[in-house]
Amino acid sequence: MNEKKTITISVTSLFLVIAIIIILGMGYFMYGFFQEKQTALEQTNQLNSQIDTLKNTVASLQNTMDSTENVAPNTSLSTNETITENTSANTSTNQNNAATNMKSIERECKAVLEEYLNLSSTSFSSPPYLLVELNLISKEESLHPLSKTDDNYIKTSAKYSDFKNALLEYITEDYFEENYGDGTLKNGFSTYLNTDGYVSVFDGGASGFTDHIQNMKLLSNNNNSLEYEVNYLYWEGTSEGAPKQLKATFEKSNTGYYVVSNIEY
Repeated sequence: MNEKKTITISVTSLFLVIAIIIILGMGYFMYGFFQEKQTALEQTNQLNSQIDTLKNTVASLQNTMDSTENVAPNTSLSTNETITENTSANTSTNQNNAATNMKSIERECKAVLEEYLNLSSTSFSSPPYLLVELNLISKEESLHPLSKTDDNYIKTSAKYSDFKNALLEYITEDYFEENYGDGTLKNGFSTYLNTDGYVSVFDGGASGFTDHIQNMKLLSNNNNSLEYEVNYLYWEGTSEGAPKQLKATFEKSNTGYYVVSNIEY
C-alpha cells in the first residue's frame, strides 16, 4: 500500500515538473513574441515619422518653387532696372568727367594764349624787350646793347637756341619759324636773326597794344588739335578797349601741354 502511494506521488511530481517547464517555456515564448512585436511597432512608428518628414520636405520645396516662379519676373525686372540705373549713372559720370576735362583744357589754352599775346605785343612794340620778358637778357642790356649795326640791328648775349626754346613753351615750332625764325620777313624785314648762335634783334617798334580775352568757344576737337573762337578786347595806347574776335588753334606739344599753332585775326 505504501509502495503504491509512493509511485503515485512520484508520477504526480513528474507531471508537475513537466507542467512547470511547459509554462515557463510558453512564458518565455510569449515574452519574446511581445518584445518582437514591440520592436516592430517602434520601427513602424519611426518609418511613419520619416515618411511624414519627407512629405513635409516635399511640400516645403514645392512652396519654395512656387514662390520662386512668382518672384522671378519681378526680380528680373528689378535687376534690369538696377543695370539701367547703373549704366545711366556711369554715362552721366563719364559725361561730367569729359566736360570737366574740356573746361580744364580750355583754361590751359586760354592761359597760354594770353601769355603769348602779351609777348607778341611786346615784340611788336619793342622787339629787344621781348628778350627781357623771356629772361634771356637784362633790361640794362636792352637799353645799352653790346653793339649795333648800320641797318639798326643790335647784337645780344642771348643764345638763339635759348630764344627759340623759350618761345616753344607757348607756340609750336612751325609757328615759331613762320613768325620769329631766322630770315623770316615781317613788314619787309627780319625782326630776329641768328648771328653766330646769338640773337640779333631789330631795334625798332611801334605803339604798344594789349589783348584781353573775354571768352572762348570750342569750334573743333580733332586728334589733339583744338580750334577756338576767341572774343577779346583790343587796347592800343590809352584808347578804350575795342571788342574783337580771332580764331586760335592749339596742338599738344611734346611736353603734354597745349601750345598755339596758328592765329587768324
